[in-house]
Amino acid sequence: MYSHDELKSLHGFLRSTAEGNLKKMLLGGRMTEVHLRVLMKVIRNCDEATFITHFEANTLPKIKFSTEEKATAEKCYEICAEACSKVGLLTAAKKAA
Repeated sequence: MYSHDELKSLHGFLRSTAEGNLKKMLLGGRMTEVHLRVLMKVIRNCDEATFITHFEANTLPKIKFSTEEKATAEKCYEICAEACSKVGLLTAAKKAA
């Protein structure tokens, strides 16, 4: 689970960073260009609060996605969060003991 502040920061970062730079940073491993396209469509079409709601619920907003993009929907946020964690954009919140 990620804090709302981290997700707000991620939203702002993704919204303000050029897609070419994001490709260089995030692609690799399980993160594909299709995952990035889905994430960027969500970022462009959602404000911070809506993005956080969808991210936490692992749902996609009602946006037109291609068949290829729809196929990645189930694990999209999990894979994107993993890629963002690898580059330090997200840090999993530690659970209290």
